[in-house]
Amino acid sequence: MPRNGSGIYGPPPGTAAVPNTTIESADYNAVVADMSQALTESVNVGGTAPFQANQSMGNNKLTAMAAGSAAADSANLSQVQSDIVAHATAVGGTVDAVTATFSPAFAAYTAKMRFRFTAAGANTVVAPTVNVDGLGVKTIKKLNSVALAVGDIGGSGHICDCAYNGTDIILLNPALAPGDRANTYMAKQTFNGPLVKGTTTLADAATIVWDLSTGSDFQVTITSNRTLGAFTNGMVGQEGILRVIQDGTGGWTLNFSNAVYDFWGPSIENIARGANDVTEYDFKVLSAGSIFLKRRGSTSIREGGRDFLDEKTAAASATIDFVLTKWLQLYDRFEIDFDQVLAATDNAELWLRTSTDGGATYAASASSYQWRFDRVRNNVGDSNSSGGDIRINLISSDVTTGLSNVAGETAEGTVKIYSPAVATAPRKITWESINYPANAGSAFNFVRGVGIRDTNADVDAIRFLLSSGNITSGAFRLFGVRK
Repeated sequence: MPRNGSGIYGPPPGTAAVPNTTIESADYNAVVADMSQALTESVNVGGTAPFQANQSMGNNKLTAMAAGSAAADSANLSQVQSDIVAHATAVGGTVDAVTATFSPAFAAYTAKMRFRFTAAGANTVVAPTVNVDGLGVKTIKKLNSVALAVGDIGGSGHICDCAYNGTDIILLNPALAPGDRANTYMAKQTFNGPLVKGTTTLADAATIVWDLSTGSDFQVTITSNRTLGAFTNGMVGQEGILRVIQDGTGGWTLNFSNAVYDFWGPSIENIARGANDVTEYDFKVLSAGSIFLKRRGSTSIREGGRDFLDEKTAAASATIDFVLTKWLQLYDRFEIDFDQVLAATDNAELWLRTSTDGGATYAASASSYQWRFDRVRNNVGDSNSSGGDIRINLISSDVTTGLSNVAGETAEGTVKIYSPAVATAPRKITWESINYPANAGSAFNFVRGVGIRDTNADVDAIRFLLSSGNITSGAFRLFGVRK
């Protein structure tokens, strides 16, 4: 044998040369044959003969090794470090039906095989697929074979790290919740740190543009009386804050009359109007054409579900009007408290009229209303009524019991309008009032009455007015009784 069990070469026994002794051909030939066999079994630098058994490097290393390129090639350290062999050399198909080509190509799908590919775009379906080296289409899923969410493949350039579990391709690194588009969470999320929402500043203009896709919270500083245009690009359920800031002059209003705005709480007439004052509204998008706003820090009387909505202050006013349209679907009834009402003309009557067209017109024909009231004057009781009238007479002047124009001799009371949104029957109205009458001989005048708008129609606006002259002063406060 040319080598022993330790790989050490030695000549055949009996072939060692002896001085002055003729070499025998048999011994010479044995040595030559043995050396030929040993050389044949040595490493062949030309690479024309393969190893015949496993080789030990004896704690040494192979150096200057070329990068492997075929499936049966060895890999050098550089290839192992970069893991480039397991990254697709070409990616085709679509973002939802990926084809991936590798070099060398995979021979078959085997459990636990791992590979990567660079995505061309985000997946748009929950069951995208990949076909590796033409071996067949496999569905891409994530941990525990859960279906992907749209966008789990995060977009162009996302390096998708994948493993085959014997059935599906598991995406090991689905995209984190992206910050540049909407995310949908399918389970409760717990945040142990603060959530900080940015504030987008809206441009001040005669009609302010409000694009809800540009932020979470919004603010605008108004430098004159403004109108808030209809919001755009809102997502149903989107919530945030709208902050209205007066400039250094103050005194400005912001008109929310667009039908897309529904209010819970005081309307815009009561925003803070001092220089640099701030008014904040919480908002929630109900639909593409409806957003719900509630003023922060507003006075809201909660007992019985009674919410303060609006206030009008008379100042030599011909009428006091409330448009109810934006609140009709939120409340079962409306209540208007009037306080410290003083007439410009002595013995004027206090009237009520209603509208069905959002305050464009108010019914005032001879048969628009029916009403009746009972009255107590000092120790005298009486009543009055009408089966067809141009108004509901809240405080009558029939026995000189109308409003006084003397300072301090004012009227107070409450008017209630029931089911104002119902248009299939006449709307019912009740009221109570007390006043110092024009008749100096009466110390008080207490009225309790009922009335109807005598037609099948809703009531979406109401008007207070006097039979003659203006309302010198007084406050009118609108409340809604919640459903």
